[in-house]
Amino acid sequence: MLIEKNISENSIVGIKVATGEEMIAKLISQNEDSIKVKKPMAFVRMQQSMGLMPWMATSEPDAELSIDKKFIMVLTTCEKTLANQYIETTSGIKLAKTDLNV
Repeated sequence: MLIEKNISENSIVGIKVATGEEMIAKLISQNEDSIKVKKPMAFVRMQQSMGLMPWMATSEPDAELSIDKKFIMVLTTCEKTLANQYIETTSGIKLAKTDLNV
């Protein structure tokens, strides 16, 4: 099990659970036994790309969900491009491009 201990609250994280599912979510908090996330999204393969869909269709959209660490294989900060896509998908806000070579 790989769980980065220095991930700060409100970070966008990638989570791989024991069943093989991979998700992206906003980390609310973590303790020795579990993590609490908000708006977890699962990766969905489409014909020529990947998409995001709610990880749990039955939870309230803004629910904070606890996941027991014994079911987590990997917890890590998310790559920036995917984190931005997640933010745009879950908030409806289009982020500005900041590819300035200064």
